[in-house]
Amino acid sequence: MLTPAGQLVRDRDRRVLADVEDTLRTARNVAAGRLGELRVGAVGAALTATVPAVLRTLRAEAPGLTVRISQLSTTAQLNALADRRLDVGLVHGPAHHPGVHVEPLLREPLVAVLPHEHPLSSRTDLDLPDLAGEPLVLWPRADGPGAYDHILALYQCANLPGPTVLEGPDTTTQLALVASGLGISLQPASFGDLGRRDLTLVPLRAPAPTTMLALAWIPPLDDVTRRHASPAHPPRGSPSIPPRGDPA
Repeated sequence: MLTPAGQLVRDRDRRVLADVEDTLRTARNVAAGRLGELRVGAVGAALTATVPAVLRTLRAEAPGLTVRISQLSTTAQLNALADRRLDVGLVHGPAHHPGVHVEPLLREPLVAVLPHEHPLSSRTDLDLPDLAGEPLVLWPRADGPGAYDHILALYQCANLPGPTVLEGPDTTTQLALVASGLGISLQPASFGDLGRRDLTLVPLRAPAPTTMLALAWIPPLDDVTRRHASPAHPPRGSPSIPPRGDPA
């Protein structure tokens, strides 16, 4: 029997597979002029489910395509895209950069990541007020200000005092800080795929806040890209996620 966190991961994987077609359409379009090479950046959260799903399908549909994956923060990916050092990025939303097209790809619930011995780790679900007063482990704000601010805004919307934030430069460091008992974190439900015994993922009670994973690229000047960019002609199968005004 799946745990509540496992059910979230299963449901998320189904949504990921449904969204892969749109991701690949854009990826192939971006890679068309690059002699069979696709340079992809990804935040850590995308590496657990989205990137493997995309790579499996790419391997089947374009076996001659060389894909180079780099784990980078949202800000680093946007800068690399603008400098033409990446072709496609999987970033935390919302995200904005001059000249870079960012399109929401999927949403998934946030879950509380707790040390295994935490008093709340035996709960089947939590409300955000249950976590009030706990230090919060996040990435540095400069690495992804949109998603960082969104998570802190959740506390404000719940009329909770802002948490003390501990910053870890990467996912490994963030989870190590939580496992050591220095704080808790709010992470995408896909982190349930990590299989770590020193951490416990507890779902947030419905309606759970969500986080956005977005696709970022420099739009080439062709019909496919114009169709992606035009709200009057959305690509077939595109996710029904509003691109503006809904924080991630």
